[in-house]
Amino acid sequence: IIVGTSVSLLIYIMWVSIILNIIPLSGANGFEQIKGSVGRLTIAITNIVNNKWVSIGINGFSNIAMTTSFLGVSLGLFDFIADGFKRSDTRWGRLQTACLTFIPPLIFVLYFPQGFILALSYAAVFVIILEIILPALMVYKLRYTNGIRNQSINIYFGKRLLLGVAIIGILFIMLQILL
Repeated sequence: IIVGTSVSLLIYIMWVSIILNIIPLSGANGFEQIKGSVGRLTIAITNIVNNKWVSIGINGFSNIAMTTSFLGVSLGLFDFIADGFKRSDTRWGRLQTACLTFIPPLIFVLYFPQGFILALSYAAVFVIILEIILPALMVYKLRYTNGIRNQSINIYFGKRLLLGVAIIGILFIMLQILL
């Protein structure tokens, strides 16, 4: 887990540092013109670098990133919906699950094309709750409410650390709402 996430973190840090060093803050190809659009980002980089291979690489990278993200999320959502709505594992049941998984987002995108960025901001709030706040609350409940004290698991700073993690999660949510 540590090696896999470290590799992803290093690639992400390199990507962000390269982008921040190549693209100016203002101007025709600056961050002011990009406004959160992947298409505008690739156009800006292509115009600044003016290299065919860099353009191909960036388009390939962004397409692969979007495709793998879509596949991972859609497969997870598909199984979640199949379990939640108790769809059978037959062709008819899987077709119903596929319709429940893909038709609502398709309608949303057709009627609200810029909704992807808005949906990501809402999804970020739920990810913060799921990945930051809930684990801190679960550890607190197990260790301090139920009285389960596993001596092999030692938490430095105890309640203060758990409270700090939960507060940081709440601050992230507030930042997301304010932005």
